[in-house]
Amino acid sequence: MAGDDMEDIDVSSELTTRAPENDAEQNTNPAATATQSTTAGESAANPGGQQQSQAPQRAEAQNPTMGEHCVSDRPAPTDSKSKGEISTLGGIETYVSTPSSYPSEPAKLLLLLSPGTGIHSLNNQLQADLWAEKGFVVVMPDQFGGDPAPKLDAVNPDSTDLTKEQQPSESDETPAPAVGFLDRLKLGFLETAKSFRIDMWLARHTPATVLPALSSVLKAAEEVYADAVSYGDGIYGAGYCFGGRYALLLAGELPADVLAGQRDIGTDLGETTAGQQSSAGDASVKAEEGMVRHGPRLKAAVIAHATGVTKDDFAALRPGSRIAIAAVSDDALFADDVREFGVRTAKEKGVVVEERVWEGVPHGFAVVGEYKDQSIARAQSQAFDMMTRFLQTDHSGPASA
Repeated sequence: MAGDDMEDIDVSSELTTRAPENDAEQNTNPAATATQSTTAGESAANPGGQQQSQAPQRAEAQNPTMGEHCVSDRPAPTDSKSKGEISTLGGIETYVSTPSSYPSEPAKLLLLLSPGTGIHSLNNQLQADLWAEKGFVVVMPDQFGGDPAPKLDAVNPDSTDLTKEQQPSESDETPAPAVGFLDRLKLGFLETAKSFRIDMWLARHTPATVLPALSSVLKAAEEVYADAVSYGDGIYGAGYCFGGRYALLLAGELPADVLAGQRDIGTDLGETTAGQQSSAGDASVKAEEGMVRHGPRLKAAVIAHATGVTKDDFAALRPGSRIAIAAVSDDALFADDVREFGVRTAKEKGVVVEERVWEGVPHGFAVVGEYKDQSIARAQSQAFDMMTRFLQTDHSGPASA
């Protein structure tokens, strides 16, 4: 990083890098627990609604947009190997995994959208293989054009030893050695540099770049896997972390120019920004006069601990849309007020919504990866069961309007 980039860095606060389990330990309940609600087209009560309306709208934008769990993988299961292959769909590099019985036996088509680690991550490929074992033809496109999120230790290759020194070993209970002032200062600079790199990466990967790529993949997949689309009466979707936002958007109705990357979705809402709505049923994605709108592109979508989601993103959902959300309580990357607002307003619109919120687990817990904390491992299994069950349900009726 150039010296100019570091001029305004504030190093007065103590910044540290922690393992995902440490994030989970901050919750008051050490065991992973969950709350669940399933509603089809009915309003839900909002005990904290007044507090939400009083919070400044800008607070949402101040939340972190990505964390360590979004840009790095947990250890993969021992001796695990992926079963799919990487090919090209619509000019986009795509990992494809199919059931062992396909095409002899029919299967639904699933668009799998990965975290920032991308399609070459072994864990993400194993995740795709698990979906294939559940009876889906899985296409996992490269949303990033060969530019996955930077690893947090890539800023300073020598930082690994420093960050490890302040963490207790997972193999013993030896207390971590104290970190001195100079080390904390160094960590402050390092964490700021890491955040800068992630912010720059996010600026390169927005709806304007991601949605056109996904549209190309979906168009090609509809032709190559026409039998799977026909069998499932549409395309299904699953999104994790970064991919969660795009699964949500594709489950709604978007203007053609937004799908083409010519206009950002946030600019469509104007004065009817979702955070200012008195009624979510009035929120809508406004296309320019005469602009054709498309969607939903996904018949049903499941979203696991999404990142970057705003209240505006739920405005694209239409009556009959179908979404399931696997979330983490008090998740700074998918804030409770955003999620609760989205679920409440979606139900008011007549959207089929299933939601389950886990406590005592880190963001990113639902992605394939090993955890020594068995409560997190159980939550990972529970989330996958919930998501697959939702998509295996017979979602009758058309997915698009």
